[in-house]
Amino acid sequence: MKEILKDRLEVLKDNYIKMTGQPFEYFYCPILYRDEKTPLCMGHIVNSAFPNSPRAWTVQREDVDNFYGSKFESDFIDLQHSGKYSPDEILLDKDLSKSIKPKIIQNGTSVDYYYAEGNIPDHFSPVIVENNEKSTTLAGC
Repeated sequence: MKEILKDRLEVLKDNYIKMTGQPFEYFYCPILYRDEKTPLCMGHIVNSAFPNSPRAWTVQREDVDNFYGSKFESDFIDLQHSGKYSPDEILLDKDLSKSIKPKIIQNGTSVDYYYAEGNIPDHFSPVIVENNEKSTTLAGC
């Protein structure tokens, strides 16, 4: 275990003793309410994908950190885009579109589409999305 992780774990253990009157054996997880021998990591409190985020961290179970990272962090990262872009800006930027995952709805039904390059098959309808700076063709069905 990294030395810095061990040092932080000792601080947490001292705090735990003050609160409960006894030490934890390995690491008491405040999310799972368990003290088990399991791999630990440096769990960042705010994801680094947020611009200018603090790099504060705490000791965390690796399995818990990975679970939250895989299930929730991408959704929170997407929230930072909320209300910042118009629909055409999102659709014109493939990376932004991949992150935000916009839906095209026609008559209450979601339309499957892709970014068209070259010939579009007959069973797809081309849709040109443009603003003053860019344009792209989507193919929907």
